[in-house]
Formats: sequence, structure tokens, C-alpha cells
Amino acid sequence: MPDAPTRFQQKPVSVGTLYSILGGGDLPTNLRLDGDVESPGGNKMYGTDQYGQRAWLDIPVSGGGAGTGDVVSDVSVSVADELVKFTGTTGKHITRATGTGLAKLTSGVLSVISDNSTNWDAAFTDRMKWDGGATGLVAATGRTSLGLVIGTNVEAWSANLDAWSLLSTSSKQASDTQLTSLSALSYTGNALKVVRVNAGETDFELVTPAAATPGGSNTQLQYNNSGSFGGVTNAAWNGTSLFLKDIIVSPDLIEGVTVDGSVQLSTYHTARFRASTSNRWSIINCTPNGTGSSAFQFLGSDNIADPSNFHLMNIISAGGGGGLAYYSIGTQAVGTATLYPININTGGASHLYVGTDGGVSIGTAAAAGSTNLKVAGTITGSNLSGTNTGDQTLVGLGGVPTTRSLTIGATSQDLSANRTWLASVTNDAQTKASIVPNTAPSSGQLLVGNAGGTAYAPVSLSGSGATMSLASTGVLTISAIPNASLSNSAITIAGTSTSLGGSITQDTITGLGSTGIVKRTAANTLGIAVADTDYVSVAGNKGGWTALKVAGSDFTTSSASLVDVTGLVSGTLSVATLYEFEANLYVNSSSTAGMAVGVQQAGTGSGMIGVWSGAATSATATGIVIASNALNQAGAPCVLVAGDGSIQIRGFIKTGTTGTPTISLKVLKTTSGTAKVYIGSTLRYRTA
Repeated sequence: MPDAPTRFQQKPVSVGTLYSILGGGDLPTNLRLDGDVESPGGNKMYGTDQYGQRAWLDIPVSGGGAGTGDVVSDVSVSVADELVKFTGTTGKHITRATGTGLAKLTSGVLSVISDNSTNWDAAFTDRMKWDGGATGLVAATGRTSLGLVIGTNVEAWSANLDAWSLLSTSSKQASDTQLTSLSALSYTGNALKVVRVNAGETDFELVTPAAATPGGSNTQLQYNNSGSFGGVTNAAWNGTSLFLKDIIVSPDLIEGVTVDGSVQLSTYHTARFRASTSNRWSIINCTPNGTGSSAFQFLGSDNIADPSNFHLMNIISAGGGGGLAYYSIGTQAVGTATLYPININTGGASHLYVGTDGGVSIGTAAAAGSTNLKVAGTITGSNLSGTNTGDQTLVGLGGVPTTRSLTIGATSQDLSANRTWLASVTNDAQTKASIVPNTAPSSGQLLVGNAGGTAYAPVSLSGSGATMSLASTGVLTISAIPNASLSNSAITIAGTSTSLGGSITQDTITGLGSTGIVKRTAANTLGIAVADTDYVSVAGNKGGWTALKVAGSDFTTSSASLVDVTGLVSGTLSVATLYEFEANLYVNSSSTAGMAVGVQQAGTGSGMIGVWSGAATSATATGIVIASNALNQAGAPCVLVAGDGSIQIRGFIKTGTTGTPTISLKVLKTTSGTAKVYIGSTLRYRTA
């Protein structure tokens, strides 16, 4: 067929609706009808739309269905790759799919479900662990999930089952028969039964064992006596306690007996130890465990019946955990038990007796007394040698030979009965007898040196008509001192002593019949001073000022509110009391804005009043009058220079009825900068 351009002219052609185009050939792509667009595009057909208007329409794609008509969307704009879905049931209307998630078709109907794809990834990862494609599976968790917990759902591996698998088929069958027979056994009751298989049989049966006759007597332990029961004569069990008698530890059988705890001998009272070999020692050995001490302990009373009160004796080793540097033998009392002495004797005769008070007796059981040594009989030998330290006492040294000698220095002296040679012991030119006469002193007397300083003599205490005594304990008592004896030289206190013990009463010094301050009323006469007449009392301190001042360092503040000046705060004052006060301050202001002062009363309650006034002068001789009629209120700014000045204020303050009132001086810095109160500034007050 010739090309279209040779058959038709390529220009617009109008065709009436009642006519047709005759002839053959292709229509050009720019063919258009009146009122239509020139270029319809591909895959188009000419027709009318749903409104009956002529137009180029899309050629519907055949889906093999029987539907007819055009598909219509309810949106004018679409997004590439969006899903659409039918609306209604005509098969002609579509709309955009909405929602967020995963699309789901149920019988062709579209819906949206939650996007859990990340869980799918996790599930895939875990599935890889289960099928062996990956590692990391927790075996215990997996067994629990599958209901295969070992010991709960399934049996653990058993070597017996491995052995079972190696049995022959006939052996397994025989075992199965026996297991069946064993599982069929049943018994309810408390009688003794045994499982038995008779000779030549394979089935199990429950039988009552033949009763065996115990040997020996009731409660005796049983042993194999040539195939029969025999009773152990020296061993019994009563259901609570085990009783043993004549225990023999033979090295042929065992090395020893270990007891963890205590052993109580309650019937025969005796534990016997004997070597198994003839002519060998029998040894009781007490060995410490590690670094501890070892001890044998013998109780003299029943600490089982009364564990809080008992007495005992110990033999304790040295160098162990007890810290002993020696071996100790001693007695002890616990609670209210009696402490007993130690008596070393033979045949009942005492040779060394140590009392509970520390006294030691040799040859007798009689107590020597506290820390004394008592010897019965004769001490043989020619000398008593050694060095005695401390207080030593020998009691009852009978039978000492009179011919024994004592060497002092280079001179040997006979210890005769009269020992008169002691009188000739010399000390320079004086004999002992002349230095200290051999005269027994009376109770309370003192050895006093004579005027020449060559000898002592016992004298009684006396002086100035007073009664004086010295007790054996060293206490000096002076009483009944008459008034006439209280002259300047009547009583002398020597050395550095600053006080006398005891008290002086009205009976010994007249004129002091009441308490108060003592004054000298006349020659050699004392009396009680009268308050506010002889002296100014605290209560009557009308004329005495209490002064305070800034000391140590200057007080400086930058506070724009009143603050206490360190050092110018009083102590606790009386409540409901009127006080007069005045202050003299040397100050400094860091700027021309100046500073201000005030006073405060820190008590509580009612009736508090504060009125004051004053003047201030700066270094430039500028004076300012300052005043206030209230507590804790700043006066007018003063010292209006960047420099020094002085402030003087005075007034009255009445304290409140309660609390702990004080008076304090306060300052502040006006505007900014610092205010300083120099050392030496003062505040004083007194009762009005």
C-alpha cells in the first residue's frame, strides 16, 4: 500500500456527522473532528463519555471479564505507584487505596494490617538458630519452649541405658519381664518386707523376712558373732544416749579415736588408757589445733546441772593463742561458785599450798595470808641468799640457828638472839641509836630533827593553842583554833601550796555567820561585806558601765541592711529592765554615699523600747545629726565622704519580758561600697 501522504493531503478535514469517508488507506495521526483535540494520542478510541459528550477515550484493557463501560476514578490527581481499589459494585469506579501498613487481601478485598516486618526478621534469625543455619541458640531456653526440660519432661542421660542398649534382644526381653514383675508389686503397711527372686525363677515377690534373735541383753549393741547376732557387753544404746565402757584403742586396728565435741562418762565414771604393747608408756596427749593453746580442765562441780556457777582447775600450755609465756596451773570460779586453793601433797601430807589470796605455805595446808610465805619446820642451810624486792614477809620461821652470821659490807656479824651489835653500826660520827632513839612513838607522833640537825625524836603535834593530830593514814587534822591565834604569824603555809583542805566554820572564826564577801572590819577581825555599801553588786550596778570594744581586727561590711558589729554585742541581760547605753565609733566610708548605724534588743515578749540619737563628723569636718526612735532601725546616712569619720550615739533600751535579751550595735553601707568600724570603737551599757 502506498504511503499515506501520497493518498491524502495532510491537512484538516471536516466530516459531517451524517456522512462517512469512503475509500481505503490509513488516516493521518493529526486527524481531528470538529470540536475535538487534534492529537488524541495512542491507545485511544472515539466516543462519548459518561456525560454524553464526544471525546477521545482510552481503549479499555481486556481482562477476560464480561464487564462493560468505562472505569472512573474519584480523584483528579494520582501519585505514581499508588494502589487503587474498586468502590461500589458496578465495576466502573475506582479510588486511591488509603491507610499505612501492610496490604492484606481477603477473598480479593484489600485491608491494612500493622507492619511487623521487623519481627519477621527476628523470627527468621531465630529460625536459622533452630535449623542449624546460625549459632546462638540458648539450649536451656529451647528445651523449656519445647517442653523437653531434663529431669522434668525427659530423663537425663544414663550410662545404664547405654549398657541396656548393648544387651542382646533376649536379655532385654528377660529384663522387661522382670521389670514388669517388679512394677506389679504392691504393699501397704509398716511391716518389714523384702523383694526376693526364688532360685530358678525370674519373677519378683514380696516376703516377710525371718525374724533374727538379737544377742546379749536389752539395749546392747549388736555385732557379727560367727554368723549370728551377739551383744556388746560394754556398749549400750537406750534410744537417746550411747554408753561405752573399757574402750581399748588398738594400733593393730585403728590409729586412734577422734571425738568432735565432748565425751560424758555417766555410769562407770572412769576413762582408762592402756598401751597395747607390754612395758610401753600410756600417754594422754592434748595437742592444740593450729596456733591455739591446749589445756586439761578438771571441774570440781557439776557444770551440766548448773552451767552458770561452777569451779574448776586448768593446766594450760604456753605460747599458744592464749598469749601465755609459761605453762599455767590454776583454779577458777565461774559465777557465784567458790574459788579453791591449790594443794600439792603426797600421801595426804601437804607440801605446797597456794591460797586464793596469793599466800604460799610450805609444809602445811594452813593459809599464809595475803602475799605471805609461811614455812613449817626448819629451813636448813648456812645462808639466806638472793635479792628481796618489794614488801616481803617471812612468817613462822621457827628453828633458825642462833649461830648463823650476816655479812654487811666487809663485816661479818653473828645473828645471835640479842643482836646487840646493831647498836654499834656507825654513820659518820653518830651511832644509829643516837640518830633515831629506839623508842616506840605514840600514835600520831612525828620524827622531827633537832635544832642541831644531828638526830630525830618523836614529837606530838601542837601549836598556837589548837588541837592537832596525824592519823596513821597520813591525814593531818587541825581543830579548835582560837581567834587570838589568827595573827599574821599564827599559821604558816610553806612551799607552793595554795589551798587548805576542809572548811573554816563560824565556830572557829567569829564574825562570819552568813555567806558573802569577807572584809576586814578591824584589827584581827573579819566580817561580811554589805552589798552596794561596801561594794557595787551586779543587781545594784547603777554607776558601773560594762564596756565592749572592737578588737583583733577592723569590722568591715558591704551589706545594705543593718548587721551586728563584731565585738559590740552584749552578753545576756535581765528581762524587763531599762538600760542606758552609749557608743563611740571611729569609722570609714568607701564612698560619699556614707553609712548608717542602729541598735537592737534581741529579747522577746512585751515592753521592748529603744530610743537614741547622736551625731557624726567626717574627716572634712562635716557634721550630721542622726536619730531614731525604734529598735533595729537605721539612722540618717552619715560620714558622707570617701574617708574616715566618727559617730557618737546614746540612748535607752528597755528589754522584753521573756527570752535572753542582748544589746547590739549595727551598721550598714548606703548604696554600695564598704563601711568599716575600726579597732578601738566602743559600746558600753548599764542599768538605768
